[in-house]
Amino acid sequence: MEAFAFAGFKIFTVSKTQDSIISQGVLKIVPEFSIYNAPDANILVVLGGNSKVAYNDPEVISWIVSRKKQTEYFLSVCSGAFILAKAGLLEGLTATTFHTRIDELREAFPKVTVLANVRFVDNGRIIT
Repeated sequence: MEAFAFAGFKIFTVSKTQDSIISQGVLKIVPEFSIYNAPDANILVVLGGNSKVAYNDPEVISWIVSRKKQTEYFLSVCSGAFILAKAGLLEGLTATTFHTRIDELREAFPKVTVLANVRFVDNGRIIT
Protein backbone atom coordinates (compact mmCIF):
# COMPACT_ATOMS: atom_id res chain seq x y z
CA MET A 1 0.00 0.00 0.00
CA GLU A 2 2.83 2.36 0.84
CA ALA A 3 4.42 1.82 -2.58
CA PHE A 4 1.18 2.79 -4.31
CA ALA A 5 0.72 5.79 -2.02
CA PHE A 6 4.31 6.94 -2.65
CA ALA A 7 3.63 6.67 -6.40
CA GLY A 8 0.76 9.12 -5.99
CA PHE A 9 -2.25 6.82 -5.96
CA LYS A 10 -5.21 7.52 -3.68
CA ILE A 11 -5.35 4.45 -1.48
CA PHE A 12 -8.36 3.18 0.44
CA THR A 13 -9.41 -0.09 2.02
CA VAL A 14 -12.65 -1.97 1.40
CA SER A 15 -14.10 -4.93 3.23
CA LYS A 16 -17.55 -6.48 3.40
CA THR A 17 -18.31 -4.19 6.33
CA GLN A 18 -16.49 -1.28 7.92
CA ASP A 19 -15.96 -3.28 11.11
CA SER A 20 -12.30 -3.69 12.05
CA ILE A 21 -10.67 -6.98 11.15
CA ILE A 22 -7.51 -8.72 12.30
CA SER A 23 -5.40 -9.85 9.35
CA GLN A 24 -3.64 -13.17 9.96
CA GLY A 25 -4.19 -12.66 13.68
CA VAL A 26 -1.66 -9.81 13.74
CA LEU A 27 -2.56 -6.58 11.94
CA LYS A 28 -5.70 -4.63 12.84
CA ILE A 29 -7.34 -3.04 9.79
CA VAL A 30 -10.21 -0.57 9.91
CA PRO A 31 -11.68 -0.45 6.39
CA GLU A 32 -12.60 2.99 5.09
CA PHE A 33 -15.45 1.60 3.01
CA SER A 34 -17.71 -1.42 2.83
CA ILE A 35 -18.66 -3.16 -0.39
CA TYR A 36 -21.94 -1.25 -0.11
CA ASN A 37 -20.46 2.26 -0.21
CA ALA A 38 -17.03 1.87 -1.84
CA PRO A 39 -16.14 4.28 -4.62
CA ASP A 40 -14.87 3.06 -7.98
CA ALA A 41 -11.15 2.35 -8.20
CA ASN A 42 -8.78 2.22 -11.15
CA ILE A 43 -6.87 -0.63 -9.52
CA LEU A 44 -8.44 -3.27 -7.28
CA VAL A 45 -5.94 -5.28 -5.23
CA VAL A 46 -7.35 -8.48 -3.77
CA LEU A 47 -5.30 -9.70 -0.84
CA GLY A 48 -4.86 -13.32 0.14
CA GLY A 49 -4.00 -14.81 3.46
CA ASN A 50 -7.30 -15.96 4.88
CA SER A 51 -8.91 -15.72 1.43
CA LYS A 52 -11.46 -18.44 2.17
CA VAL A 53 -13.67 -15.97 4.04
CA ALA A 54 -14.10 -13.72 0.99
CA TYR A 55 -13.97 -16.65 -1.42
CA ASN A 56 -16.99 -18.26 0.28
CA ASP A 57 -19.00 -15.04 0.55
CA PRO A 58 -21.39 -14.60 -2.40
CA GLU A 59 -21.85 -10.88 -1.64
CA VAL A 60 -18.11 -10.21 -1.80
CA ILE A 61 -17.72 -12.20 -5.03
CA SER A 62 -20.73 -10.43 -6.54
CA TRP A 63 -19.21 -7.05 -5.61
CA ILE A 64 -15.94 -7.94 -7.34
CA VAL A 65 -17.87 -9.08 -10.43
CA SER A 66 -19.76 -5.78 -10.39
CA ARG A 67 -16.41 -3.92 -10.64
CA LYS A 68 -15.35 -5.56 -13.95
CA LYS A 69 -16.36 -2.69 -16.24
CA GLN A 70 -15.05 0.28 -14.26
CA THR A 71 -11.81 -1.21 -12.92
CA GLU A 72 -8.75 -0.83 -15.13
CA TYR A 73 -6.54 -3.38 -13.34
CA PHE A 74 -7.12 -6.28 -10.96
CA LEU A 75 -4.18 -7.52 -8.89
CA SER A 76 -4.07 -10.39 -6.47
CA VAL A 77 -1.54 -11.03 -3.75
CA CYS A 78 -0.88 -14.55 -2.53
CA SER A 79 -4.08 -16.61 -2.40
CA GLY A 80 -6.16 -13.63 -3.51
CA ALA A 81 -6.02 -15.37 -6.91
CA PHE A 82 -8.71 -17.74 -5.62
CA ILE A 83 -11.06 -14.80 -5.14
CA LEU A 84 -10.41 -13.46 -8.64
CA ALA A 85 -10.93 -16.96 -10.05
CA LYS A 86 -14.20 -17.39 -8.16
CA ALA A 87 -15.36 -14.06 -9.65
CA GLY A 88 -14.64 -15.48 -13.12
CA LEU A 89 -11.85 -13.03 -13.84
CA LEU A 90 -9.16 -15.67 -14.45
CA GLU A 91 -11.09 -18.01 -16.73
CA GLY A 92 -9.08 -18.68 -19.89
CA LEU A 93 -6.04 -16.86 -18.46
CA THR A 94 -2.77 -17.85 -16.87
CA ALA A 95 -2.32 -17.22 -13.14
CA THR A 96 -0.31 -18.11 -10.08
CA THR A 97 -0.85 -18.12 -6.34
CA PHE A 98 0.95 -18.92 -3.09
CA HIS A 99 3.28 -21.86 -3.73
CA THR A 100 1.58 -24.26 -1.31
CA ARG A 101 -1.80 -23.74 -2.99
CA ILE A 102 -0.84 -24.15 -6.67
CA ASP A 103 -2.41 -27.61 -7.00
CA GLU A 104 -5.53 -26.50 -5.15
CA LEU A 105 -6.05 -23.59 -7.58
CA ARG A 106 -5.53 -25.93 -10.55
CA GLU A 107 -8.09 -28.40 -9.24
CA ALA A 108 -10.69 -25.80 -8.27
CA PHE A 109 -10.44 -23.84 -11.54
CA PRO A 110 -9.56 -26.13 -14.46
CA LYS A 111 -10.20 -23.32 -16.99
CA VAL A 112 -7.29 -21.35 -15.52
CA THR A 113 -3.73 -22.24 -16.52
CA VAL A 114 -1.91 -22.17 -13.19
CA LEU A 115 1.86 -21.73 -13.19
CA ALA A 116 4.23 -22.84 -10.45
CA ASN A 117 7.71 -21.47 -9.79
CA VAL A 118 6.89 -17.93 -10.91
CA ARG A 119 6.54 -14.84 -8.72
CA PHE A 120 3.73 -13.28 -10.75
CA VAL A 121 1.75 -13.59 -13.97
CA ASP A 122 0.86 -10.45 -15.92
CA ASN A 123 -2.15 -10.81 -18.22
CA GLY A 124 -2.25 -7.08 -18.93
CA ARG A 125 -5.41 -6.14 -17.05
CA ILE A 126 -5.16 -8.90 -14.46
CA ILE A 127 -1.99 -9.66 -12.52
CA THR A 128 -1.65 -12.52 -10.02
